[in-house]
Amino acid sequence: METRSGNASVPDPTWSLWISADGGIVPSPPARYLQWRLLLATTNGSRTPSVTGLAVSYTKYASHGEIETTPFLPSEPLYHWRSFVADHSTPASTSIGYDLSFDNGATWVPVAHGQNLTAYPLQSVSVRATLLTGDTLVTPTLASFAIVFEVFGARDAVVVT
Repeated sequence: METRSGNASVPDPTWSLWISADGGIVPSPPARYLQWRLLLATTNGSRTPSVTGLAVSYTKYASHGEIETTPFLPSEPLYHWRSFVADHSTPASTSIGYDLSFDNGATWVPVAHGQNLTAYPLQSVSVRATLLTGDTLVTPTLASFAIVFEVFGARDAVVVT
């Protein structure tokens, strides 16, 4: 079996090339339309190959989703929240928004990568990431986020792992 895909209702030069679908996986790139073709052959001229069924299923991404952390407060005395950092990718028509809550989720304030947090209260914080896509064939990817903070006191040791 071979497949190809494209976003035009009639195949045109923007469509992908025909690709062999070995192992039942459709290797064609995500698109609105999918074509498939079966290449039937036989080494016995008295027998005709036949197909009794073919099923193609697809998966699409949800249009939105959220990730929310539990409240966090360092065990050492907190001197300052320093900054918010995030590592993500947002293909076209996708986005990721971040919010912080310092009152167990009663209220949320937007925050951006690299934002200075020193003006925020020295109490437990929760982070919420909201992932959105306008095209359910693509999704934003969140690799990590972190809040950089500073505590009172000298460090006994620094351990790097």
